[in-house]
Amino acid sequence: MTYTHATANAYTKHGCRCEACKVFMRAYWADIRARTKSKPVKEHGNYTSYASYGCRCSLCKDANLAYTKDYRARKRSSPVKEHGTRTSYVLQGCRCPLCVIGFNGRDYQYGLPQGSLLRMIDSQSGACAICAQELDGRAWHVDHNHTTGAVRGVLCVRCNVGLGKLRDSPGNIRSAISYLTPE
Repeated sequence: MTYTHATANAYTKHGCRCEACKVFMRAYWADIRARTKSKPVKEHGNYTSYASYGCRCSLCKDANLAYTKDYRARKRSSPVKEHGTRTSYVLQGCRCPLCVIGFNGRDYQYGLPQGSLLRMIDSQSGACAICAQELDGRAWHVDHNHTTGAVRGVLCVRCNVGLGKLRDSPGNIRSAISYLTPE
């Protein structure tokens, strides 16, 4: 996947954290802050004066806090409409694997196209690739080849730790199987 560096899209959508993208975003937000502070505040003590005009007086801060709490309470009480999004994780408190992936951006971490981990979990029927235990919100790992970096599948914590302890070696795994199998 290719994208242009030093743009808001590269930083926010593609998760690029190179120095050029970081510098761009710092300047981008500084410009937005400067523009909002140059607007005169019409009325203090409401959400708009905090969000749109950049006023940080105690009245506007309190109004913003009240608005944010109310907004989050409304979002949490509503059913999750779409899994795998940052909103479903942060505001609605959903901790299913799809929402955790949407929040953490693990696709980018392993260099995969967006949504490929979701498809991988769907192809595994939402379960561990080894033991078939259902994957819950946080207790899962992306299994990958440490030499090539290629993603093999999604595992539960125990299976992932087990493979790590056996050093991802098929020979060690066969030895463990023969040890556990009665003659």
